Amino acid sequence: MEPFKPKRPKTGGRKKGTPNKLTEQIRELAMNLGPEAVASIAALMRSSTNPAIILASARELLDRGFGKPGQYQIVEMVPLHEGWPRKSPEEMKAELTASLGVDGYAALRRKLHADVDGVGEPADRRER
Repeated sequence: MEPFKPKRPKTGGRKKGTPNKLTEQIRELAMNLGPEAVASIAALMRSSTNPAIILASARELLDRGFGKPGQYQIVEMVPLHEGWPRKSPEEMKAELTASLGVDGYAALRRKLHADVDGVGEPADRRER
């Protein structure tokens, strides 16, 4: 399907990079009311007896003052030491077959591949 191509070139409207005047005015009004809004949130936090309101207002103040916290993932890195050589697929298969048996290895392989693509064999190994 071909991408949409307009019949005529665009005319009118703001030029690229020109700020929207209404957005600028709203931003200016909001900035003028900012200190009052922060004071209102702080007053809510101090005067409320509802824990949900206290928590929500405290979170808003912290987000505004320090920025929203980022989402981090802790990843544990396990280095490959000289004593831990990598095994070839054949060596891994032999080790798993020895510990699980032929039927156990085959069942594990089917289960793992079914979890990967929901079919039973990885997509790149299926016969075509």
